[in-house]
Amino acid sequence: MIWTCSRWGPYPWVVKQRVLSRTGHLSNHAVSEYLSDPDGFDAVARYLVLAHVSQENNNPDLVRISAEEALKRRPAESAFAGELLVASSKCLSSRLNYKARIQLPVPRVNDA
Repeated sequence: MIWTCSRWGPYPWVVKQRVLSRTGHLSNHAVSEYLSDPDGFDAVARYLVLAHVSQENNNPDLVRISAEEALKRRPAESAFAGELLVASSKCLSSRLNYKARIQLPVPRVNDA
């Protein structure tokens, strides 16, 4: 389906060329294989965000289900204990829309 949609779909020619290339498209299957492999994905992340999902050629529910099934195939000793999120391509989720706050140590002035 990706071949047909990307070749004849509404995308500019440069995007079609990238998607059809050997390195230009990351399929749900490829992500699933990576997530299920303990030698690939180390599963130590607190959040796993699946993003940049094509509105024309994919479905957020399919992406989520594929990732969930892959994570369930992992051995128990390398299970993913974080949270799986699928980012909407239309707007940022309030869970993802935050500003990182980093507190730097305040330099101490010596009394000497």
